[in-house]
Amino acid sequence: MDRVNDLSNDLLMNKQMENWDLIAKYLNEEATEEDKAVVTQWINRDYANKVLFEEIQETWKLTGKLNQNIIINKANAWTSIQDKIKEEEKIIPLTNHKTIYKWLLRIAAVFIFGVFSTW
Repeated sequence: MDRVNDLSNDLLMNKQMENWDLIAKYLNEEATEEDKAVVTQWINRDYANKVLFEEIQETWKLTGKLNQNIIINKANAWTSIQDKIKEEEKIIPLTNHKTIYKWLLRIAAVFIFGVFSTW
């Protein structure tokens, strides 16, 4: 019982449950009797704690239902990641041909102007 009081003091500070793993164990039905007592004390300590726990419990139930239907195909996921990496690795030219021709024309114009200005 001393362990319950020690845990309670640690976990019930400022009306906040700091050990969320304990709530997860409780909801997953893996908590010991002492753990259950700590969570129950925290729930009963304040109405806000009770409301928060009920919200967490509802979310826990909904997420559990969602996760049962998810099947992950690792091969497809890996292929998808590789495809995205390949798309990002595509080399994008910094200049196009029109820009190069414009610069060449400018250089030629300066050269021609320089030649004729020295005559």
